[in-house]
Amino acid sequence: MSDQSRADSVNRVAVACGVIETIAVCLRLLARWKTKAQFAIDDWLIVATLIPSYAMLVLGSFMVTAGKGGQHEDTLTRSDLVVFLKTLNATLITYSLTVTMAKISILLLYRRIFATAAFRKATHIIMAACIAWGLIAILCLIFQCHPISGIWNPDDTFTDKCFNLQAYYRGVSGAHMGLDIIILCMPLLMIQRLSLPTMQKIVLCGIFMLGGLVCVASLMRIITINMIKSTDITYSVITPYLWSQIEASMAIICACLTTYRPLLMVLDFNVLSNRRWSRKSFSRMRGQSENATTDSEGPMKWPRQAYSASDKQLLRYEEVNGTAVHGNLHVLELGVLPPSSTPPRTADNDHIAVGTLRKEDSWV
Repeated sequence: MSDQSRADSVNRVAVACGVIETIAVCLRLLARWKTKAQFAIDDWLIVATLIPSYAMLVLGSFMVTAGKGGQHEDTLTRSDLVVFLKTLNATLITYSLTVTMAKISILLLYRRIFATAAFRKATHIIMAACIAWGLIAILCLIFQCHPISGIWNPDDTFTDKCFNLQAYYRGVSGAHMGLDIIILCMPLLMIQRLSLPTMQKIVLCGIFMLGGLVCVASLMRIITINMIKSTDITYSVITPYLWSQIEASMAIICACLTTYRPLLMVLDFNVLSNRRWSRKSFSRMRGQSENATTDSEGPMKWPRQAYSASDKQLLRYEEVNGTAVHGNLHVLELGVLPPSSTPPRTADNDHIAVGTLRKEDSWV
């Protein structure tokens, strides 16, 4: 790849990432607006995450234009190297800020969906780990050289005045990928505990597993770190930087993917809804009771003595889901218990092992 093509690839990827992540966030907001639900803190945080992400994209383009990134170091002037090193470190700071804010937004969304005491404690612990990771990554970048001005001094880079940049990349990227894997697995464990049809569980797991795309980008970033050469950093750092840029945008996109269900409801995916399951349940209950009556202008009416306590729970489940399907009650479907004699509870026997019904929540 020629010097110019490497620079052009950074600009093209920056434009593509900026457009796609903006569309992803707008679709998330549209989904919330469609359900007439209030915007939650995780929604506002993912919007705020666009700010450091845009800054990273702009700085990346500036790095390959004014800083001559993508060209061989021996063809650059000292002033070009100074600009390049300044913008490179600025992009890495905005990268760390972007992925940290995206992680926190995802965890806040999880906490809103799965309202159990144990799961909330787990999200708080992982959230604290993510914040600690972000602070360490940013502080290491700021104080990587002594004095700090050595960051943009070509004579001090890759000397004993600064720590090993490749070692920093490996350590930070490895911890970052580990946190991504933990966050990816957290909802899968909760979905397995839900009393939902197997196909629904598979679909929900598939939706949350889309976050694995971030892990792929993170892995590629770790692999390409070995391409960085201290003798030609302006040329060799471009590929790892591209994967950093892609990873940051993928973090924002994956944080939004699980909120698109209201937009997909127009396609009437039966596998994603409980309407087919509800009709079967009503039919089964109708066969068990000869006293059920039908109102031409309303839903089926059941006499008080015609059904048991479990049947009442089933009716409540279907009533909530039925109104939610038409948009009159905006709840998380994960927060509705399917009928059973005893709802599952957590170890402390204090919280139901799924999310609670709240008007401000929209479907996943």
